Amino acid sequence: SFHGRTLGALSITGQPKYRRDFEPLLPGIKFLPHNDVAALEQAFSERTAGSVIEWIQGEGGIFPVSNEYGRKARELADRYNALLVFDEIQCGVGRPGTWFGYQLAALVVLPDVMVAAKPLACGLPLGVIVANEKAAAAIGAGMHGSTFGGSALACRVALEFFDILETLLPSIRRVGDYFRGRLEELARKYAFLREVRGRGLMIGLDMSVPGKQMVLDAQAQGLLINCTHDTVLRFLPPYIVTEKEVDAAIKILDGVFAAQPSQ
Repeated sequence: SFHGRTLGALSITGQPKYRRDFEPLLPGIKFLPHNDVAALEQAFSERTAGSVIEWIQGEGGIFPVSNEYGRKARELADRYNALLVFDEIQCGVGRPGTWFGYQLAALVVLPDVMVAAKPLACGLPLGVIVANEKAAAAIGAGMHGSTFGGSALACRVALEFFDILETLLPSIRRVGDYFRGRLEELARKYAFLREVRGRGLMIGLDMSVPGKQMVLDAQAQGLLINCTHDTVLRFLPPYIVTEKEVDAAIKILDGVFAAQPSQ
């Protein structure tokens, strides 16, 4: 998991490379295997304050949460009077083809707290914390604030973005499906490409080889991608991307993959 670089966010980030230089961090944190329902049940107790989940892990390698895991997290939070928090900063606000990642579930699982940011104000810095009445009751007026938060310009842009997001969602789903389909064609061509994952325009290509040099090679040809966990190429294209532009990206990737040493 990855939740940010401030003290609390780092404390619940399950990657040692981000935590190491800032330890000691907040105590009492447990990290669980992804989608392991049994481990989730064993971790909860009367002392559990809450559970924080990315519905689709970004830095973790583009791993969606299973419906079963999401429902069990909600059930356990209710049973032990804990908060269920969804980190939608990367996987929400339209990115997966729905307004928020948790809406991908067959039966929608509602969080007590949700955080969102990134595309919210179309490049201007803006993040939000959304809470239900149960969670909000724990915070008094003035207890949560930010010196530069609530910018009138950023908030106005976000409102305008929300006005058009609904019209973008069908295209995000359609082009995302097309992109994953084209990547799967490449996966059938190159043995070192193991799996295509993701939803909407949040896509990961899992490989059996390191991807750092491939990122640089693609960038040299005008294609901006990155690599997480050393072997997962991550694609987060703009919401207005078209099939034509996906085809151009696939052509570049095909050339990059073809240039790799024989596996």
